[in-house]
Amino acid sequence: DNLDCQSMAHSLAALLASDSRLRHAMEPQGVANALNALSKWPDTAVCAEAANALAGRLADEPGLRKALEPQQVANALNALSKWPDTAVCAEAANALAGRLADEPGLRKALEPQGVANTLNALSKWPDTAVCAEAANALAGRLVDEPGLRKALEPQQVANALNALSKWPDTAVCAEAANALAGRLADEPGLRKALEPQQVANALNALSKWPDTAVCAKAVGALAGRLADEPGLRKALEPQGVANTLNALSKWPDTAVCAKAVGALAGRLVDEPGLRKALEPQGVANALTALSKWPDTAVCAAAVGALAGRLADEPGLRNTLNAQEVATALNALSKWPDTAVCAEAVGALAGRLADEPGLRKALDPQGVATALNALSKWPDTAVCAEAVGALAGRLADEPGLRNTLNAQEVATALNALSKWPDTAVCA
Repeated sequence: DNLDCQSMAHSLAALLASDSRLRHAMEPQGVANALNALSKWPDTAVCAEAANALAGRLADEPGLRKALEPQQVANALNALSKWPDTAVCAEAANALAGRLADEPGLRKALEPQGVANTLNALSKWPDTAVCAEAANALAGRLVDEPGLRKALEPQQVANALNALSKWPDTAVCAEAANALAGRLADEPGLRKALEPQQVANALNALSKWPDTAVCAKAVGALAGRLADEPGLRKALEPQGVANTLNALSKWPDTAVCAKAVGALAGRLVDEPGLRKALEPQGVANALTALSKWPDTAVCAAAVGALAGRLADEPGLRNTLNAQEVATALNALSKWPDTAVCAEAVGALAGRLADEPGLRKALDPQGVATALNALSKWPDTAVCAEAVGALAGRLADEPGLRNTLNAQEVATALNALSKWPDTAVCA
């Protein structure tokens, strides 16, 4: 944070970015160290430019990649992950991931921090096959080595869980996450040492395996901290609040989760600034989570307050994507007799009625969900208009109809039956 250090670093980054001979004269350790340093300023254009240029060397030079020591591989991946949407950084990361996937000795040589940092880095490219392969191989170490799991610091446990959750359907990642969840369930000191953001990250990760007993046990223990510690709840940033609510909602019948959710809902009720700071996705996620407790007064009050934002802010409504519109409607439909919820639903229904592209973007589940939600207000003209437009998709698209599962067919029929005199619904 020292301004003189920043200025010097930026000057050196400019030199690296502009001087090809200097970059190519750097030894492997120098490349890794430079990338690590540049990653401290990921939003600074000249640092990103220099990192891209060094990433190009890693992508193009197998000998350079092969010469990196295990710690340097971990550091380089961690640095590259600060620019996950930059093609050359992704290419370099993939090439390094290939080494991890192919070299058991390299994986084995990583220290606990290196394992956690590498998993965290690889998780920035969850849809890349080689990154998934490398992550799986490292997850195997976590499964097989109790000593490795035990050596992870609290932040590293949270980071590893967060990374593993990007591959929730991969058996070895699930197994590794379960093993780490066991530590959280069994070690009060570990749970207590987690910072607020780490608590949110761990809960969000564990929620990817809601039917796993040890994950549920770990979540219950972390929820206990949230329920009992006002300071912890207060320290959560807006995204952390939304993510935590979303995670806890996977266990709606667990008393301690309900207690923690009620306490966080109280923050949403009491803090207009917190509500206002939620991004559109955060609003949709919070509404969906709170809707799991429709009979809890503080959850209803928080939903009402968030519904007020949807009703009053066209910019917020228009930023919601198709999935978020459907989930928001579904959540609000749990309070059909609440005026502000009805107002928000009417405003969202207006988008569905007016925007063919939005209707078309709904997947089959989203169509059934939206119809079901809108059917709670059968006498509201704009809801009827939106339902008619969605019914038109069902009438015109055999592929959409055939993709609906049995539950979605029943849900859609039940919703459409609220307008028996509307030709397109019939």
